[in-house]
Amino acid sequence: MSTHACFEKHKELANRHEEKVRILLEESSKALKPGPDRVVKAGLSASAGSAGLACKAVREAVAQQRLAVREYREASRLRPRDTETQQRLRAASLALRSLQ
Repeated sequence: MSTHACFEKHKELANRHEEKVRILLEESSKALKPGPDRVVKAGLSASAGSAGLACKAVREAVAQQRLAVREYREASRLRPRDTETQQRLRAASLALRSLQ
C-alpha cells in the first residue's frame, strides 16, 4: 500500500471516529432529557437508567475520540507538511482533553 493510500485511509478512519463521537454525544444528551420515548429496564428508576446510558455514551465517545487522535497522528506522521491534518490533530486533541 502506498503512503498516499495509507494517509487517506488514516484520515478517513479519523473522520469516521469523529462522526461516531458526535452521534454518541447526541445520544447522551437525549438520554438525560425526559420523554416518553425512553425505555428503562425493570427495577431501575428513570433517572438512574438515563444517567447510566449517558455515562456509557460519554465513555464510548472518549474512546472514539482517542482513536481519532491516534489516526490523525498517524496521518500527520505520513505527511508532516499537510497543514489541514495538523490542524485537525490539534482540534481532536483539544476535544479529547475537554471530554476527559
